[in-house]
Amino acid sequence: MAVKVYHKKMHENYIYEYSILKNLNHQSIVKIMGASEDNNYFFMELEYCMTGDLSKCLWQNKNCKVIIICN
Repeated sequence: MAVKVYHKKMHENYIYEYSILKNLNHQSIVKIMGASEDNNYFFMELEYCMTGDLSKCLWQNKNCKVIIICN
């Protein structure tokens, strides 16, 4: 398990990410295992990804083309 920590000043970011991830179910997307908080921080308990995150994979694979889509 991995734990992502948000300071409570980042409340909106935490709620946004949590609400998206809790509704997603795909083998290529890390799953939320749980969540908790203390007086200063929110903790998002995530499935551990041994290969790292997407940015690490993209930097290691120089042949991969990245397309950025913005609203």
